[in-house]
Amino acid sequence: MTEREPGIRDRRVDRMLPGLHPGRLHRRRGLVGLGLMAGLFLVFVALGLYVASLHRGTAPTVQTLVVTLSGGKLVPDHLRVHEGDQVVLSITGDRSQTLLIKGYERRVTLIPGVAVAASFVAEKAGTFDIVIADSGQRVGQLEVAQ
Repeated sequence: MTEREPGIRDRRVDRMLPGLHPGRLHRRRGLVGLGLMAGLFLVFVALGLYVASLHRGTAPTVQTLVVTLSGGKLVPDHLRVHEGDQVVLSITGDRSQTLLIKGYERRVTLIPGVAVAASFVAEKAGTFDIVIADSGQRVGQLEVAQ
């Protein structure tokens, strides 16, 4: 491999540098370049925010749902989580009974006036009925979105 003379590269750079000096550029070109950079920056920021809004992160999210069962009615009666979420369901009831989340076959036995917690991972997407185990009466729904 042959080495170049040290002066050849230096002379090329010396010829280019005066043309790139900010004092020699037209003011309009500088403003156009600055505008293009700012525009590209805004486009990429907007694109990043859009993509970030589509994703909920890589780790599962813990969803704590606090509900009350009184007089055979669940308040709120429609619970919504996302697939993969860790669900912590805290239910306070007015009498001793067992609730069943169909599709998950999850049973929660209530004690009057005491918040009872049930925890599970929402592995299946869909809408699942929450029923009183003894009577089969539907008191609410769990919606697991994808």
